[in-house]
Amino acid sequence: MKEKLPAADPTGIGVAIESMVHVYRQTARQTGRTSQMLRTLKDGDRVYVATGGERLRLERACKEAGINAEIVMLDPRRPGDISNRPPCAGAALFEHSWVEEFYLDNVRRMQNHIREMQEYASGKTHT
Repeated sequence: MKEKLPAADPTGIGVAIESMVHVYRQTARQTGRTSQMLRTLKDGDRVYVATGGERLRLERACKEAGINAEIVMLDPRRPGDISNRPPCAGAALFEHSWVEEFYLDNVRRMQNHIREMQEYASGKTHT
């Protein structure tokens, strides 16, 4: 019978970080983060977003504000895909939902990496 490994992160740091991101998301809703970004956005800037819905919403907001910015979908789990486009004429910005997803994805990856290291480094066969 295989012995069960103890929790890879017995301190709960990964779960705590995930929870903090979720709490932040809820408390930061309707605080004007998108409005603030739109006030600083200039022609030639590029904004990276995580979803098609967010892209459409920002494209509409830019049009209403008379800003000629490019709104681009970029999967937060594949940030290396950013190199598939040439640099923009202005600043490259990341919409807040994209940043939140990027952080969460990386926390989850770190948790999985710790678990994989634990399994690899354990001398006994575990389940």
